[in-house]
Amino acid sequence: MRHHKTQGIILESRDLNEFDQRVVLITPDEGKIQAIAPHAKRSQKRFSGGLQPLTHIQVSYTLKSQAAWIRLEEVDILNAYLPLKNDLTKMSCASYFVEMVSHVMSEEKEYASLFHLLCSYLDALEKSQHERLLCRLFEAKLLPQIGYRPILDRCTKCQTPHLSMESSIFFSFEAGGLLCSRCCERDEKVGKMISKKVILYLEQMISNSKILKPDEMLGKELHAFLPHFLFYHLGKRLNSYDFMEQVVAW
Repeated sequence: MRHHKTQGIILESRDLNEFDQRVVLITPDEGKIQAIAPHAKRSQKRFSGGLQPLTHIQVSYTLKSQAAWIRLEEVDILNAYLPLKNDLTKMSCASYFVEMVSHVMSEEKEYASLFHLLCSYLDALEKSQHERLLCRLFEAKLLPQIGYRPILDRCTKCQTPHLSMESSIFFSFEAGGLLCSRCCERDEKVGKMISKKVILYLEQMISNSKILKPDEMLGKELHAFLPHFLFYHLGKRLNSYDFMEQVVAW
């Protein structure tokens, strides 16, 4: 039996029986894992409310060889994210961040970088008044980590650089980047026309440059483009995104 200590974000927690709880969490070491919290419904000392969804915890656990589930021994709350849980807009955005990371953790092995990206944006979301911008930033930061950094400095087909002189620039979801007007005529799977302002703003978001809040028109363009490019490569549209769109008046 191996003993471990790590951090985690609780995704879900359900009663397994009258004593124990089943917990799903994401960690920087093992990715997404399932666990049993024995006697969680009676042991306030060991778990003390730390098994609620969307809680950042320090967790001690044991893992038996070839066991499907790990056994939680004790948790300490690092951040309960109460400002997020008490605000519907922030809660819907947080759920979107968590579902994105949970989905890609099934495929990716870079657990630590994904986990710390999630924690940093949940922390930022607690204090921010610009939730829509944080959603676009999170999407832009996630894309390179899962291997889909958009190609914005040249045509993805013919490699022609510096497309800023083109009258019309297109973005192909399938090719993962820009298309010049000539290649666009020959490509039957053109994504959509994209403005030069969006290209520049995307480059700044991905490269960690300091950015200003986009004006209303640019914000709408990013909103219409970035999440759908992400969903194309995830292979699905996320339920939390649809919920967020229903409850938040952007």
